[in-house]
Amino acid sequence: MKVKIKPNFFIIPTVAFMVAATGRFFVDHGRDWYLTVTELFSTPPVWIMDFISDIVDIISTATIFIIWNQFKRNSRFWVIVTFFAINAFFNSYWHYLVFYQQQPEFALVIALLIELTVLFLIFLIWPESKKTALLLIPYASWAMMIIGLNVKILLGTSF
Repeated sequence: MKVKIKPNFFIIPTVAFMVAATGRFFVDHGRDWYLTVTELFSTPPVWIMDFISDIVDIISTATIFIIWNQFKRNSRFWVIVTFFAINAFFNSYWHYLVFYQQQPEFALVIALLIELTVLFLIFLIWPESKKTALLLIPYASWAMMIIGLNVKILLGTSF
C-alpha cells in the first residue's frame, strides 16, 4: 500500500510543536517562581510534569491527526477542529499566566476552560470514533491535575 504524503503530515505536528514550545518557554521563564511557591506542599518534580505534558501533547497531536485524516468534512468536523484550536490557545495562555505572569488566579479560570474544551471534544468525537475520543482521556486527567495545582498555589496549602 502506497501512502500519499499530505501537507497536514507536516503542518499538524509543526503547529503542535509550536504550542508545546511556547508553553515550555513560559515554564522555563517562571520555573524558579514555581519552585518557590510550591516548596511548601507536595507537587510532582518539574521533570515529571514536563514528561507527562510531553506525552499528553503527543497523544493530542495524534488525535487531531487521526481526525483530520479520517473524519468526514462535515459541520461536526469543523467544530472539532475549531475547539482543538481554542484549546491550543488556552493551553499556551495557561502557561503564560502561571509561569510568565505568575497569576494563578487567572490561570485557574483558563485551566477550567481547558478541561471544559477537552471534555467537549471527547463528547464531539465519541459518535464518530470512540477509540479516538478515548485518546483525550489523559489530557482531561492532566487538565484536572493543573486545576488542582492552581488551587494549591492559590490556597498555599497541601491537600
